[in-house]
Amino acid sequence: MAELNESGILSHLPEAEKLFLPNGYHFDEESINFIKCLESTDVVACPGSGKTTALLAKLFILSKYMPFEGNKGICVLTHTNVAIDEIKRRMGKSSSVLFTYPNFFGTIQSFVDKFLAIPAYISLYGNREVTIDDDVYESRFCKSVKRAEKEDNNIWNNGYIYNLLTPNEKNLEYNEQYLPKYLVMLGFHPIWVWNASLKLTFNNFIKNSKLTNNQTDSYKLIEKLVLGTLETGALRFLDAFNLGLYYISRYPQISEAIRNRFFYLFIDEMQDTDLIQNDLLKGVFNNSVVKQRIGDPNQAIYDNKVSDEEAWAISDQRITISSSKRISSQIAKVIHNVCIMPEDSLQGVNRGTDNRLSPVLILYGDDSQLNVLSKFCELIREREDLWKSEFDDTGKTPVYYAVGWTHDNKETTNDEKEKTSVKSYFPGYHRPIRSSNPVYNSLKSYLIRPTGSRPHICPKNVSDSLLSSFLRILSDGHKTNPIDGKRFTKRSLYEYLMGDEEFYADFKTKLALWVRQIEKHACDNVSCSHKDDVYPHCVFEQINKYLKETWLPHFEIDEAQVSKFITNPIEQIENTSSVSNVFSSNGIDIQVSTVHSVKGQTHTATLFLECFSYDFNGNQILDYLTGDKTYSYEDSKIKKYALKVAYVAMSRPTHFLCAAFHKDRIPTTAHKKLKDLGWSLVTI
Repeated sequence: MAELNESGILSHLPEAEKLFLPNGYHFDEESINFIKCLESTDVVACPGSGKTTALLAKLFILSKYMPFEGNKGICVLTHTNVAIDEIKRRMGKSSSVLFTYPNFFGTIQSFVDKFLAIPAYISLYGNREVTIDDDVYESRFCKSVKRAEKEDNNIWNNGYIYNLLTPNEKNLEYNEQYLPKYLVMLGFHPIWVWNASLKLTFNNFIKNSKLTNNQTDSYKLIEKLVLGTLETGALRFLDAFNLGLYYISRYPQISEAIRNRFFYLFIDEMQDTDLIQNDLLKGVFNNSVVKQRIGDPNQAIYDNKVSDEEAWAISDQRITISSSKRISSQIAKVIHNVCIMPEDSLQGVNRGTDNRLSPVLILYGDDSQLNVLSKFCELIREREDLWKSEFDDTGKTPVYYAVGWTHDNKETTNDEKEKTSVKSYFPGYHRPIRSSNPVYNSLKSYLIRPTGSRPHICPKNVSDSLLSSFLRILSDGHKTNPIDGKRFTKRSLYEYLMGDEEFYADFKTKLALWVRQIEKHACDNVSCSHKDDVYPHCVFEQINKYLKETWLPHFEIDEAQVSKFITNPIEQIENTSSVSNVFSSNGIDIQVSTVHSVKGQTHTATLFLECFSYDFNGNQILDYLTGDKTYSYEDSKIKKYALKVAYVAMSRPTHFLCAAFHKDRIPTTAHKKLKDLGWSLVTI
């Protein structure tokens, strides 16, 4: 086999470009520097840089040289399975070499589960039936509560837990189903730490100091509940990481065995890796493994936490990809300093010199805040001819968003000004609620997507809706849980399906595929027209086929029992615009959402709405917008996070960027500086 080196990689580059890039396109020099690098490094990539595509090309080329010396392979860790699905789609059957031993492709969670948490649990408890899932854990935790209640019915009312609550907290209506969530909210949800002493700890020692004393009835009760749940084989996702840390500390040879299996480690979206994940990965992989971590620290808002600590300590020896294939050069110019790692070399796409492409600051007053969204629609209408032909040629639809940091602040403050949030600009806005899945009488209705210009859909919401349709089929087929004779719930269905590992794995795989297709409005069939329809026909056909060939026979359900549900037309759904948070004006639909919900998305035009979170965003980022200040590590953690939020929002659009601030927070002394940087100012 040919020797793996830089020249060898470059010799395969044309083939990779043909496979992963549009016809006639080539990787830029910075991306090539990453693709050909064979040493440990960090790769800092700007928004829309194509870093994941470059990673896929690199993996494709590396597959030509497998297996490596000593039969070692590669370990690729991500936070989602998007990259895995993409390389399988692009490479087809030839990708199989990347997904067989000794290689590993998967999420960080799946890596920890497979190599550390599950083996550790088996060694500690002798139980091979291990399930790592927050929902399953909560279901079994509630069963532990029920068992404990049979022995002592004072668990909640006037009991051990009740006595730890404040007067306001005591007014909560007790419901055993939500006890785990209450424990989280009240600050004493237990975390089991598997260390030398195998102890139980809590996430708030100060508020509930009684729980630091392991002799109290409260401590003993909660410990009993947690131990009872753990012994059933149920772990939370966080438990898996704590258990993994214990395992590599107790048995160092485990880490050595993993290192001996892999020659390369690639971590995509490294900025989304939290402290415990990073600690575990550092404990497993030392310098004997070539490590390449890829991401953008300026977009590290994954866990929505304001913190001083950064999991990713970026090396001085790094590769930078500063050329964006998404944002325009005009947008790049105004946002390069609004971040924690200023990107002076940030380059955008040349979309022409029309002045209408200049980013716009909308300055509003107390009496005109409700006019901000309609002004944004007006500005889009004046500019849409700049990108119309581009979308006409591709058959795609422009995507317009207005996003802010917070949903609704009315519950967190009595100060009217501090209530500024997304809802302040759009009173019809409703915070998405995961658990509120409507009941429909047709399968197609469960596949319906919100109205508007390709609005963002939370994958969790889509998954829950699809599961509801399968639960409905079980109900119509008169199938109950054989364990307790009751109707299946989401949790009990999963637990039941886990009894048949092959069937369960196949169902979860298909469910994930359908969720992605509905969320992305994309499928492998290029002739599919569901992007323009109320529901995705292709997903409906796939589910219908799966039901008839697999699901119904498995549960022994007569097709006639559910045929009406499957074939019924879509029901009339009222108030879809408010449910999907779409603001419409001047013939333009704007999806209204939060910054965190659109991370990773690409829009045609984006409006960043000033909100109040610790302070007004205008106060937090003005000095960076004007270029008067560059982020330093001496800045507060709140300002640091505010910059990340603003940067994520402002780096979504391909063509047109707007931001809205109260005019009192953008003083006239700053106007000239902003205009010199490329902003246009509009006062309403």
